[in-house]
Amino acid sequence: MLLCFTACNNELESGIPASKVNLSLDLSMEDFKLTSPLTSMSYIRPRISGEATGYGGILVVSGFNDQLFAYDLSCPNEKQPTIRIVPSDNGTATCPVCNTLYDTANGSGNSIKGAQKLILQRYRCLRNGSKIRVVN
Repeated sequence: MLLCFTACNNELESGIPASKVNLSLDLSMEDFKLTSPLTSMSYIRPRISGEATGYGGILVVSGFNDQLFAYDLSCPNEKQPTIRIVPSDNGTATCPVCNTLYDTANGSGNSIKGAQKLILQRYRCLRNGSKIRVVN
């Protein structure tokens, strides 16, 4: 089964510079946590040669109905690769600097609360069984 979340890699929407993304996940092994709804895992550095983790790292979130969503960890308001959103267990993530709260559970990355309305940079999750590739 192939489940794919498609999103525009639109710099104007998120404010995050375009960066290469290529991350391989395995839900039957080290990334098993993502099989439960509203869980998340952060990937700041590549784990193997050939991988790329975007501008500030990648946040992968398990939504409902076996869907996975991926975002850049960098806050689009701060635009710094080292200022990263912090995920919670309720399908949101917060920037520790500007305190903007983002929705991560439904694939939008929209700002829920905060001064600016920029969205998180979204990436695609391509699924083949328990194997996931996160790409832009």
